[in-house]
Amino acid sequence: MPGITVLRLFRAFRVFRLFKRIKSLKLIIDGVMYATPSVSASFCVLILIMSIWAILCVNEFKDERPDDFGTFAKAMVSLFQIMTFDSWCSAIARDLVLRKGIMAAVILLSYLFVNSIIMTNCVVAQVADGFLAAKDELSALEEKKKKHQGHELSG
Repeated sequence: MPGITVLRLFRAFRVFRLFKRIKSLKLIIDGVMYATPSVSASFCVLILIMSIWAILCVNEFKDERPDDFGTFAKAMVSLFQIMTFDSWCSAIARDLVLRKGIMAAVILLSYLFVNSIIMTNCVVAQVADGFLAAKDELSALEEKKKKHQGHELSG
């Protein structure tokens, strides 16, 4: 029966039961789960900011750098490269600043400041907040468990 072999694959997911038993793994998984909604919202804001700068960069730089800023999609990829500091200075920025002057520097550095510094720190803060919330909940559950065990022993 072909359906039985598919069910056998679910045995590989038994390892996920360890997350309930090992405290540190449970804390990591819970922290990620708590942080997911706020990090998702931050990524939406990040994409919105990237889109605004991509439109601006296409309008300003499509003639000078058509491979990097010729279309909206190319501009988004180039801005992602700038945001991650992946050879952005030598590959993209230096040539544009030499050709376009101070306007290119203002556009690229403002984007770099907003996305790479501000938004990255927001995402890190939200992940840290998720881990703290998970740790607090785990501590509260442990306290409740200890109280419950204490009442059983005294009663």
